[in-house]
Amino acid sequence: MMLVLLGLGWRWTSACRTESTSLVNRSGSGRTHPKTVSAGSTRLVGEPHVLIAAFPVAALVAQARGDPVAAIQLVEELDEATKDRPAKYRALPLPDLTRVCVAAGHLPSAERLLEDVTVHTARSRHCLVTAQAVVTEARGGLEAAADLYADAAERWSDYGSVPERGQALFGLGRCLVQLGRPKGATGWLRPGRSLPASPPDRYLPRPTRGFSRTFSMAMAHDQTEPPVKWVGP
Repeated sequence: MMLVLLGLGWRWTSACRTESTSLVNRSGSGRTHPKTVSAGSTRLVGEPHVLIAAFPVAALVAQARGDPVAAIQLVEELDEATKDRPAKYRALPLPDLTRVCVAAGHLPSAERLLEDVTVHTARSRHCLVTAQAVVTEARGGLEAAADLYADAAERWSDYGSVPERGQALFGLGRCLVQLGRPKGATGWLRPGRSLPASPPDRYLPRPTRGFSRTFSMAMAHDQTEPPVKWVGP
């Protein structure tokens, strides 16, 4: 009976996580569905598969409400709770956690999340590549980050995750804009911008904030379709 309840809880939490993350990214207001699982309730459960579904959403909501300190505290609490757990529990929430850290200006926290992470499953590998792209962009390695985002976009497309593919496409286009190639970026930005995961400007890494207007202007003057596969600059 306990296993059945845990299984149902995992499915319910995962569904709420997906819905809530999309709502936060769309609205930028921190208002989520009333069924969203709170960090407090999941602490009582203590199961890692429940924690990794709820805590990233709680951190995103805290950030959307203008409380980056609380968001980082939630990231660090989850990191501590999964430190001695199997690798998959550390890998799966990496995309959201690193994005929260970088947007809050806590690059060292994002870098620590990537330490000693061993991945074995396809989804875990995709999550790690995505997180590496986020951190590499925040470090200023834009060419390398563009390659990682392109890799992540292809991985998530094959895997079937529309939100993460949207994040990766948006990241790739963002890097190209920063590299001084806004016209070449529009083919990637247009589909990424239209997907439900495309973040409001406030969720972008600090060095890239303010580029939304550049994206809009670039896309208004370019009708380039995205190439089938990223082939580099």
